[in-house]
Amino acid sequence: MDFDVLLERFGNDTGLGKLALDEAGTCSFLVDEMKVSLMHIPEGGHLLCFAEVGAISAEVGSAFLLAALKANYLFRGTGGATLSVSPDASMLFLNQSLLLESLSYNDFVQVLSDFVATLAEWKKLLADYSPASSGDASKGEMPQSSQFGFLNI
Repeated sequence: MDFDVLLERFGNDTGLGKLALDEAGTCSFLVDEMKVSLMHIPEGGHLLCFAEVGAISAEVGSAFLLAALKANYLFRGTGGATLSVSPDASMLFLNQSLLLESLSYNDFVQVLSDFVATLAEWKKLLADYSPASSGDASKGEMPQSSQFGFLNI
């Protein structure tokens, strides 16, 4: 699907109005007070969805980050997206790449809905995390989440 058509239709259908790329080549909007960004990557025809989950404080530590890495394994805790850390290791991100060529509008809306649900879940997990409640930190136990489970295809 053409990226500009996708943005225009999504903006109209959701009441967000006219959505357009900014100078960085991204389009950002709020969903339930969470900022979600889309980036068109013409090389390869991809659409990248990404969002900040939250700041990584010293208290978060390795147990939470190990749990985030485990959640990436076969997308078992990310709903098809991937968790990552910013280059300066100060921010946790959720991102997902989609191939525009094979993406219908309805598929895009569903993927974005799932992405936002996963984002909300990880934002809550990060906000609620405390080392004392993380279980055995040496094992890097995964925070409890309703999103964890294998992706149904």
